[in-house]
Amino acid sequence: RLFNWTCEPCEAVGFRVVSESAKLITHGAYLQADATFVYVARLASISGESFDDGCAISFRGSKTLANYLEDFQFWSDAVPFAWCDGCYVHHGFHKVLDGLRGELLAALDALGCAPGGRAGSGAGVGSALYLTGHSLGAAVATLALVLLQEVGFRVRLMYTWESPRVGNSRFADAFDAAFGGLVPAFRVTHDRDPVPHLPPSRILGHQYTHVSGEVFINGSGEWTTCLGQEDPECAGRYGLAEAA
Repeated sequence: RLFNWTCEPCEAVGFRVVSESAKLITHGAYLQADATFVYVARLASISGESFDDGCAISFRGSKTLANYLEDFQFWSDAVPFAWCDGCYVHHGFHKVLDGLRGELLAALDALGCAPGGRAGSGAGVGSALYLTGHSLGAAVATLALVLLQEVGFRVRLMYTWESPRVGNSRFADAFDAAFGGLVPAFRVTHDRDPVPHLPPSRILGHQYTHVSGEVFINGSGEWTTCLGQEDPECAGRYGLAEAA
């Protein structure tokens, strides 16, 4: 188990992971002991550097059989997402976040990261949070950004890697409208990786659309920034049949 983390690149840009602050959230599913795995830790500025102290949250990607079963629940019904009118999101991703919500908020509280208006948050301003996730974890991180902002935290930055589509176009539009000018959120995709093409944009009567903010890295390592939701200059240049 990982309880400490030394990150030289982090220190190079002015912050560090507070020693022994790491908390792990694991949930079992489908006979897998750690099907869901989330890492939460306290971040602090290095003396003399300008950094908004807070907490980092990392959601692991698809690794176990249970994760793949959650991923492929897109074959079942999408579920309503009450945050915005007409919004639907992938059932499996919503189920994962709903299952860990209480423990996630408790872990943040234990590390001194509090929503606005709570003691420890500083003059009624919510603590800063930094989110990341890969594959399944990227989709859960996207939904977590909505949850955490809604309860009063300040998500300052989010990087996701190879995220599948999370919800329908109503969700993508609402997400972009709410956070596009507020939270730097980068959805990184790579070459022909198939995961960003899932769930298919239309399947069994359901419709899915990516949120904006894509950074596409091709097979040669060159990167392109695309501002739209399904930009043909980024991963959208390939169809699902071309991905591998």
